[in-house]
Amino acid sequence: DGVFKVGDDIRVIPQNLTGKIKSIQTHKKAREQTQAVSRVALNLSGIGHNDLSRGSAIIGEKQYGGTESIAAKLIVSPHAKIKLVHNRVVKLLIGTIKASARMFVFKDDSFEPGDTGVCEFHFDEPVLARIGDRFIIRLPTPDVLLGGGVVLDTDCGRHSRSDKIIKKHYETRNIDDLENLVMSDIKRHKGVRIENLLRSSNFPRSEIGDMVRAMIEDKKLISHGEMVYTAGYFANVADKLIDKISRFHEKHPARRGIPKAELISKTNRDAEAIDTILSKLIEDGRLAMYKAYIHAPGFSPKLKPEQERLKGDIIAMFKSDPTNPPSRETVERKSFVMKDIINFMLDSGDLVDLPGGLLLLGEDFNRIKNEIVERIKSEGKINIAGVREIFGFSRKYGVPILEKLDSMGITKRVGDYRVLAK
Repeated sequence: DGVFKVGDDIRVIPQNLTGKIKSIQTHKKAREQTQAVSRVALNLSGIGHNDLSRGSAIIGEKQYGGTESIAAKLIVSPHAKIKLVHNRVVKLLIGTIKASARMFVFKDDSFEPGDTGVCEFHFDEPVLARIGDRFIIRLPTPDVLLGGGVVLDTDCGRHSRSDKIIKKHYETRNIDDLENLVMSDIKRHKGVRIENLLRSSNFPRSEIGDMVRAMIEDKKLISHGEMVYTAGYFANVADKLIDKISRFHEKHPARRGIPKAELISKTNRDAEAIDTILSKLIEDGRLAMYKAYIHAPGFSPKLKPEQERLKGDIIAMFKSDPTNPPSRETVERKSFVMKDIINFMLDSGDLVDLPGGLLLLGEDFNRIKNEIVERIKSEGKINIAGVREIFGFSRKYGVPILEKLDSMGITKRVGDYRVLAK
């Protein structure tokens, strides 16, 4: 924002030095803070003048810290004597900076004298270049002018020379049109944190914020939390997520829904973006969430006829030996579909899970719970031996039953006994 204050932490790039502003002067008068575009002298602690060189830049600790690559619109001088091709090393002059750069030229492109086009320049160390900055390029040796241009984008990342999408992104950038730049940045990154949007541009943060709000009102952008997306990208991803969940329900009607983490991992998109879009869809009522499961609004799990038959088999297994019921692992070994049926029965209350992978029929557990509560009310406490005396359970089941009641807040442990928690 063009302002430094006494006491601010600062960094110097490209040397990556850190320090603090001790005092500020403007025209030999002490100041508490700088004003934008004013000429100032800074007294820095932790950094000596011999640590700096021509082209060094002082920035706030949290400000844009330069880039190791720029995309540019390049105009080659008609008087240049050489053709500029991929990997050509040039000397780039931008502001007070003079930096060595390697050209990244798209496949089948080259720059003859007088040509204009888009390319990238990659540096060995960070350069404080901003979108809209002008530059010139020269040969390192002999020192001959080759041309000049304007910065279209920063932090180009890695991509193929034949990437037509990135090339078009550069060709359609209009550095004088803030709406164009906002839309272009968000499209490229498939969603951007508002605080990071156009950080390397020369537009004030207030103007960028105003533009984003106007585009949201015009329904060109959609925001949720700290993220903002183009309306088209959001609609496309939202439709695919809703369709994926709908098809999941058709294939697995007994399941509550898709675990959120699994849905995000299988989407093959940026995890943070998908998480944010899912939150927005849930907030808008287009999807719903139960515990860790994402599902369609109004969806209720149901069993297929064959699964209903297997549910009956499971209930019969528990009733055949009430004091020694099968473990979850034992039931699941009966058929590969048993896991879905068990989860369905747990959701509906037909089964209750105990610590250690054990299960009880819901009606049996409720009866046991009520009888334990009544025993404690009459005698003040109960232990494992008391559970065995009443129900005939071995320690294998008695301990998990009491631990389950503890976790439900019904009982609490006092030594070897349980008493009512309330």
